[in-house]
Amino acid sequence: MHLKDALIFRKYRNSLFPGSAHIENQLELNEGIAEYTGVMISGRNKEKTKKHFTNVVDRFFSNPTHVRSFAYNTTPSQKWSAYGAQLGKITVSRPTKIEGQRVEGEGWVMQLKDQYAVQKDEPLNNYRLIKKQ
Repeated sequence: MHLKDALIFRKYRNSLFPGSAHIENQLELNEGIAEYTGVMISGRNKEKTKKHFTNVVDRFFSNPTHVRSFAYNTTPSQKWSAYGAQLGKITVSRPTKIEGQRVEGEGWVMQLKDQYAVQKDEPLNNYRLIKKQ
């Protein structure tokens, strides 16, 4: 219900300000790529990611204006949380197979250069890319 209301409001606002839909979309794409990338490579587990999004939304609602900040909070990564998509479907922090310098995950393959390796971070239950010494 609230999502439907938000989308209706957005369409109405865009009808009042010609060109705003395109400008808002460009801003969301620009900021969205950075936000999405940050979330995907953060190494947070599912619970920490949910907590992160909860904190982001709480801060968003305390802003006196949303002129620029809306794009950070309506991006694909935020929609995953707010609109119910499953977090952790694809993650580079939890590979499914590691053989030498070849690291595989669900839907991706990474060939590391010799000076890099992946290392398991036991407390976080994920993997990190490290530079060999």
